[in-house]
Amino acid sequence: MKSEFKKIADDCGLYISPPSQSTMLEVEFFGEQVAKKCCEILDDKRFDNVRPSMNIAQAMIKDFFEIKQ
Repeated sequence: MKSEFKKIADDCGLYISPPSQSTMLEVEFFGEQVAKKCCEILDDKRFDNVRPSMNIAQAMIKDFFEIKQ
């Protein structure tokens, strides 16, 4: 699991028993979907007046969570 998603899950007190590889992949997938949705929100046309800043924010989110797409 990518370390940031695991850290967030731990910080939230998410208890996974037993912590199997497939469960960890599901947590990572869920985290990636949330991060991607945040990036989609930043694509909203209401942000057009600050588009360069929103593009930077999207790139930072994707980089932080190691999202390739």
